Amino acid sequence: MLVAYGAMALQPNEVHDDLLRMLFVCSDDSIPVESQLVLGLKILCGFDIQEIGFRLFTTEANVYKRLGRA
Repeated sequence: MLVAYGAMALQPNEVHDDLLRMLFVCSDDSIPVESQLVLGLKILCGFDIQEIGFRLFTTEANVYKRLGRA
């Protein structure tokens, strides 16, 4: 997977910061946008399922489904 970063294109093994690498993984085009958001909030921000559901005005079951799709 080639990641465009500004004017440069990076290979995944060229990204040295773990959080930045996870940001690229969470924003992969093969993941639906709604699932990208939930995955980013869970992994990068450390929100729990209940808090994500509350903030996105959805149920915890829906959050679990989005995480499963991601």
